[in-house]
Amino acid sequence: MTKKVRDNKCTACYVGIKDIHSGELLRCIGNEVAASAGSACHSSGAKVSSVLLAMNVPMNFAKGTLRLSVGFDTTEAQIDDATKVITREVRRQWANLA
Repeated sequence: MTKKVRDNKCTACYVGIKDIHSGELLRCIGNEVAASAGSACHSSGAKVSSVLLAMNVPMNFAKGTLRLSVGFDTTEAQIDDATKVITREVRRQWANLA
């Protein structure tokens, strides 16, 4: 993603997070990170994307899929900040599973 940002191109990154529900994750990070669940057409996080199902993504990852987009003005620092916020919340949710 970093190279794309440097080249001033828009792109999206999909991340499947094991044993996390994307809707709950988005509820917790929504004030700090702009993201959606799985795909734009399933942004509520209520359903797993048909594309992910067709790709045979394991359900424990598919339910936790985030779509993160970058644009022309996105900086590497913003990507780093978003990564920290997401990582912090995922670790908190994983700890609550144990």
